[in-house]
Amino acid sequence: MSILNNISQINDKIAELCSKSGRNISEVKLIAVSKTKPIELIKQVYDAGIIDFGENRPQEAKEKSEQLSGLNINWHLIGQVQTNKVKYITKFCYLLHSLDRLELAEALQKRLEFENKKMDCLVQVNTSGEQTKSGIIPDNADEFLKQLQTCDRLNIKGLMTIAENTNDKIKVRDNFKSFKNIFEELKSKSFSNVEMKELSMGMSSDFEMAIEEGATMIRVGSSIFGNRNKA
Repeated sequence: MSILNNISQINDKIAELCSKSGRNISEVKLIAVSKTKPIELIKQVYDAGIIDFGENRPQEAKEKSEQLSGLNINWHLIGQVQTNKVKYITKFCYLLHSLDRLELAEALQKRLEFENKKMDCLVQVNTSGEQTKSGIIPDNADEFLKQLQTCDRLNIKGLMTIAENTNDKIKVRDNFKSFKNIFEELKSKSFSNVEMKELSMGMSSDFEMAIEEGATMIRVGSSIFGNRNKA
């Protein structure tokens, strides 16, 4: 099946799920996860109407952003970022989904001060409890947002999570439900540089449940591009 057909099917599914959940389709943003994918395929997806693309590796994303600088693309960085890569992401990043530790926040703050910029970010929360996944422990999310008050170059726009890697749909849905509860709890509190607006959750295997549980951003790769090339 072609990329165009894949995107059409996903958009139809988003519309159907939003209708059933009483949500406006404009509340859900589809991010095409283009990590390891060539420029030619990204152009095809862009021509199909998608302007938001997700990348894992800062250097790869920076190179792609430069090669496609003539297109109106929003580049989302969704992978864990090493502090020595901060100098790359401030050049192109529209939204960082994976702010997961104070060390990274402070490195970003320092670089953004140097460049006289600000950056939109999501705090990554580890709702699955899996040690292989990055993210703040749910119980520490409130304290982490308090620590971020000193980083005034970072605009916190919401939260991101990756559900448990399991075929048990009940566990996946429970991840999303608990994540939404964390989101709502933090949204009720007042932080100077925090706007709890975006809930980034759901990938190719589970984005349908994510939308039903309140996702505002879904990160879809293989269902658009086909199986990912090995890095």
